Amino acid sequence: EHLAIKKGKDETLFDWDIHGWMLWTEKEKGLGRLVKKLCAAHLYQVGDWPAAAAGLDQYMGHTWPEYECFRDIIFWWKYFLCTDLNVFPATKDYIPMHAYLKWNVADEQNAFGSAPNRGKVFQLSALGKEHLMTTGQNWPHPANRPKPKATGLRWPSAAQASQYTKQPVRTEDDLLYMRSLPTFNETLRAADSEALLSFLTVPYIRTPLVLAFFTTADRVNCLFEPALQKILHAVILEPGRLLAPKRWGESPTTIPASKLVELTLVLANSAMSQTVNLILFVARLAARVESSIALLMHHADGKLKSGGPLPGALPMTPQALAELRAGRKRLRKLFVEVDSWLDTWLEELHDLAQKAMQRAKDEEDEGDADDAQSMIDEYMRRCCNIHAHVLLMLRNISEDELEETHVSRLLCSLSFLSLHHTWNADHLDMPEPEIFEVYHHHRRGIVRWFERQQQHREYRRFNKCLQEVHSQFATIDSANAMDTAQFEWGAIGGDKHNAGRYCVVGPARSTAEKGDIVIAKSEDTAWVELNVQLMQVTVRGRHVTPLENDTAGDKDFQDVMRLGEGSQSSETVQCAALLTTNLVHLRELLSHPYRTTRWTDMPWTMLPYLGDYDRLYDIEDLEEHEAWIPELFEPVRLKFFTVPTVQKDILFFMREETHRDASMVVIAGVHPDCRGKIWKEVLVFRDLRMVQVFRIVGYGWQQYRTFEYTTDARYALAESQPSVQDR
Repeated sequence: EHLAIKKGKDETLFDWDIHGWMLWTEKEKGLGRLVKKLCAAHLYQVGDWPAAAAGLDQYMGHTWPEYECFRDIIFWWKYFLCTDLNVFPATKDYIPMHAYLKWNVADEQNAFGSAPNRGKVFQLSALGKEHLMTTGQNWPHPANRPKPKATGLRWPSAAQASQYTKQPVRTEDDLLYMRSLPTFNETLRAADSEALLSFLTVPYIRTPLVLAFFTTADRVNCLFEPALQKILHAVILEPGRLLAPKRWGESPTTIPASKLVELTLVLANSAMSQTVNLILFVARLAARVESSIALLMHHADGKLKSGGPLPGALPMTPQALAELRAGRKRLRKLFVEVDSWLDTWLEELHDLAQKAMQRAKDEEDEGDADDAQSMIDEYMRRCCNIHAHVLLMLRNISEDELEETHVSRLLCSLSFLSLHHTWNADHLDMPEPEIFEVYHHHRRGIVRWFERQQQHREYRRFNKCLQEVHSQFATIDSANAMDTAQFEWGAIGGDKHNAGRYCVVGPARSTAEKGDIVIAKSEDTAWVELNVQLMQVTVRGRHVTPLENDTAGDKDFQDVMRLGEGSQSSETVQCAALLTTNLVHLRELLSHPYRTTRWTDMPWTMLPYLGDYDRLYDIEDLEEHEAWIPELFEPVRLKFFTVPTVQKDILFFMREETHRDASMVVIAGVHPDCRGKIWKEVLVFRDLRMVQVFRIVGYGWQQYRTFEYTTDARYALAESQPSVQDR
């Protein structure tokens, strides 16, 4: 369409998969037709069209510069569909320049490095290979031809009986002559195994046969075996060359998909039992079957967007369409029961995580504490997996069907995964792109749902939904989660092109059903903001990260947050980094309206200089009117500041002169490893007959005095418990 070429019967470009991926020039009908039509439009007589297509004739590149870009993009898409994995280059670090394609037209034996020579082929160099379609399997020739599998599949299909037998299986007769058949870890008897494998040899009707095989009360337990799960999944969902639409009348009319869900739900119990994996598998399967039902229904109703099957491509009788609608209704009803179990499991995992956290605090053995933390991580992974299944079962809810519960569950699960799931680590039972597909499918509908609540002044519904999402920000092991109903949410206005932004605007004002929803200014930095368009949670405009261990383990922090002594889990509290320098870390908490400021420790070199304290404290050098000073100070100095109490005797300094009527004297002690800097300040009181010791500490890169010791607790400005030992 871009190049104004009319469509014809040879309109497919690069159909090399039909011809063994050899890149024959004479069999590339579609590309030849395109090049000839382009040149004819400019009255250019092209003699060797393969050379023109490869860019050896510069006329194509100069006249249509975008042609080479389209050609190379289409080639890369096609290349990575090759079913012979040996044609791909070695895995290593590449730069964009390595992917620049160099096209050429060569004889077969020159392109592949060995005989025979049956004609011309396109030879493409890139990624360090002279020809991208060589496999390098035939030594001493470093290159050879691709050998795609006869099945046309890149990876073996789990729905092929040959995958489970020692000999190839093409028909049911091949199974009858086998001496032994697989039992799938003693899950199936020999007769059941023969029946199941024989169903796989008839791909046109294997779907109802295999489903009927498993949808019995005595065989549904067999799906605990992963290999049997793969078989059922492949039989139902794996694409293949099955019946054409015009022959659909020959296929079975109904398949008992919903019955399988009913049978597995009977097995549901604890969140840590083996039945959870089975129920989640069946839920995934049913959700994907529902996706196929929704596709057929939307096609019949003419609601498919561009890019789907053409109108009439999927013929549907009124009876079949009515059966599909009834089947989807049954599945949605069963999903409600599945959702209730998922919620029950999430609550159970939350309780288990809190108990494990308490054990981690109570355990004195470091190994036992690590085991408890490992269990918390396992509970978190299970929660993420359950939330992913919640999303999958909501995949096919249309925008017209969206209700408060649907929006709340979608946003709660998406927020939980975005904050707590470790991506690209293979922790989920489904591909992660499937989660993003669900999110993008519902993104606009969710935004429009919130806009309708604003228009209709649905104050309670708007806030309740976002408050439930807010509750997902804390981790499952957090026992101190705040009641999110205390906060009121509003919409961020001022930018009609960036809708879907909501933030906490302050304490909750009301519990009324109806009321105006607060519109916050877009330039204001909100405490907590949820951007539905990006599925991103920010605090003061910053991304959310786990709180650092040194702050989470600080006693003052634990006292304020009521975490309990010894909690070192950085996952307990989520925060946003407002400021990070070499001197201070400023964090704002996500689930609590607090900020933490943690300054780095000051080195000893930053202690204050002695200054006026230039006279060394020595009993023999003291004046007569200073005789009361050693009388009070010497017992303290000898007990705490001399060997063996400390490694080195601590030196003390006084001011040059002491007033004869002075009632208090300050003596400065220097640090043994940092001479000339004040470390301790000793206050000696003559009338009170008392000594107080203060240590110089740094916080916020400023010096402060902190009380350490006194000889008389009655006059101390800080609470000090006298020793009960013999003094």
